[in-house]
Parts: sequence; C-alpha cells; structure tokens
Amino acid sequence: MPPARTTANGEGEGDWMCAGAPGPEGGCAPHAGARSPSWGESSGSHGPIIPAVPTGRGMTLRRIFNLPYTPRWTCRTSPRARMRLLSFAQGDPAMTSETTAYRIELTSRLRQATDDLAWAVRGLSPARIQYRPSEKEWTIHEHMAHLRDMEQEVYLPLLRWATVADMLDPLDYSRREWHEQRYDLEEPIASILDQVARMRDEELSIFRDMTDVTWLRYRTDTRWGPLTCQWLAELMYRHALDHLQCIMALRQDVNLAAAAPPPVVVGGYIGGAGEQ
Repeated sequence: MPPARTTANGEGEGDWMCAGAPGPEGGCAPHAGARSPSWGESSGSHGPIIPAVPTGRGMTLRRIFNLPYTPRWTCRTSPRARMRLLSFAQGDPAMTSETTAYRIELTSRLRQATDDLAWAVRGLSPARIQYRPSEKEWTIHEHMAHLRDMEQEVYLPLLRWATVADMLDPLDYSRREWHEQRYDLEEPIASILDQVARMRDEELSIFRDMTDVTWLRYRTDTRWGPLTCQWLAELMYRHALDHLQCIMALRQDVNLAAAAPPPVVVGGYIGGAGEQ
C-alpha cells in the first residue's frame, strides 16, 4: 500500500489504507470488488472490476423497498482525497507521474519540518532560547534567525529566479556577515517564526503549481549552479532538518538540566556559626 500522504499545503488526505482489493494502477477499489459507476472497466493486471452481489439483512431491506445498491467505500479519505484516488485509478498521467508524486511527498515533508521547528521552540522561556553550551556554539535564537536569513536571502530568491523570467539570482551569502551586520539578539522569536512560515508558504505554492519540466529543468547559468528546482527543494529540506536537530539537542540539554534535583547544601553548625 502507498504510505500516508499529505498535500503541499499541509492538508491531510487520509491514511490511504483500504480493506478492499487494490484497484487499477495501485488505487483502492470499492469494498469486496464492487464498482462505482464512475470507475469504468479496468484493463490492468487485476482484470475487470466485477460488482459484488450483496447479501444479508441490508440486501433484504433494499429488495423490500426497491432501493438501488451502492458500493461501500472502505478507504478512510476525504472527498477531495477520493477524487485523487480516482485519478490514480483511471490512469491520469499527471497523477501517476513518479516525479509529481515525489514532489508532493518532498514538499509535504518540507512543510512538516517547518511545523516541527515551530513546535520545537514553542513555550520556551527567553533564557532557554538564549542558552549557549559554549562560546563557539549557537543558541536556539541564532539557529532560527540564520534559517530565516537563508530563506530570505538565498532560497526564496533563487526559487523565484528559477521560475520567473528576468529575475536576478541572489548574491553570494556570508554567514559571518549575517551575524555581524544583520543578526538582532533582541528580535522576538515569534517574529522570526512568522517570517519563516510566510516564506515557506510562498515556496510551497510555487512548487505546487510548477510542472515536471520546470521541476527538473537543469540550470547552470547562475553562481549557485548547477541546480534544479528539485535540488533546491531538497536543499531547503536538509537545511531545515539540520537546524531542527541542533535545536532539539539544545532543548534536550535545558530540559535535562531543569529535571535535575537541586544540590545538597552542607553548611556549618545548625543555627549558625555563632561567636566563639
């Protein structure tokens, strides 16, 4: 069975699990092989889909009241997801393309990684957000600010350049220059998260609307090349996961420190040292 899938805009499409037999092109068939009128005949390896003959009390009531039999779907999906399943089953090239499926799955994971970053910093006090294990390591605040800066200065401009005519590709990026000139220690973490979410929404919208040709177009006419839009989406995903891992390591440190019992204090005489 195909794994659970999520659309690029984060809307779930059910678990794609069905109790019936697999339909044509790997789709889900109605329960017990019954066929919905919109399915048509299948010429796939499973052979034609033959309507099942329902039995039992339900069929008896249908005969008494002369009600038509409607096949029961067992896929736990929304109506929108069901239409996508039908498109797969009917052999829609746009839906069965491996490239399209990979793009949907990758952008879904990119959305999830962005949501995970927001979850990882939610509810942290300013002291924990500014926790620094050593002088050479970043705080949670620095990780999020850098991620936002890369999206703003490189990734989103590069995606626009790759998909919009006459756009200029972004300039070289310096992490040291960012930290010395643009990093604001006092910027609220909520503001950083809002900007990351806004830029991610635009990126996912661009990825969702592009064709397979645009997704795989090989470009070398940039200082950042060679690249494709697929490569760029994979880079965004890797970068988000890298910083998510670092942020979770920092959160792991502060959570462990908070759970540690207070030290036992051993002092002088009970009631004070007094005077000799």
